[in-house]
Amino acid sequence: MALAVGLRGPMRSTTPGPELARRLNALCAQIGPYPHARLTDTGNANKQGTRLRKVVCGGCGYAIYTTRLWLNVGTPTCVCGSRMSEV
Repeated sequence: MALAVGLRGPMRSTTPGPELARRLNALCAQIGPYPHARLTDTGNANKQGTRLRKVVCGGCGYAIYTTRLWLNVGTPTCVCGSRMSEV
């Protein structure tokens, strides 16, 4: 499908071919400017890691995820009555 619409290159990172680029530029000229503030690249492409910590019950194996803040207060007690521990 990508080749049919005019995209070229490896399918994991395609670029418009000459014909598609010409058609898209003509379409942009016909539509005109989009009314919005200028978009800028912040350069922050790092993916945020999880902030949650896994906590597992030693008695029944029940697992939950919680924040470091709550773990600083203490590990929770499972509904089976066993103390849970961080994995």
